[in-house]
Amino acid sequence: MMLYKGSLMQLAWNRHASSPVHGAEAPAEAATAAVGGREWFIGSVFIIIATLAWASLFILQTHTIKQYSAQLSLTTLVCFIGTLQAIVVTCFDMNLLAAAYAVS
Repeated sequence: MMLYKGSLMQLAWNRHASSPVHGAEAPAEAATAAVGGREWFIGSVFIIIATLAWASLFILQTHTIKQYSAQLSLTTLVCFIGTLQAIVVTCFDMNLLAAAYAVS
């Protein structure tokens, strides 16, 4: 989907969000038109990096399981580290951060 270069895809759950305003271009279509070749290149590089990182994780897990026999605690550790990573990534979403700040 990241390498798709064509008209904007209309999905059922966001159809109402991208409806055109009277006489104006839809915001999502304007954003799609503004994307240049550099953004496509950077997106492709990020996809390749993500794929290599995902493959490296499986290779690392294979070598770790061979040396570390307690597989259940290793799985718990991997899930815990993944949770920490998700928390860090979530902090970059300012809307969610503002909501969490408002609750506390």
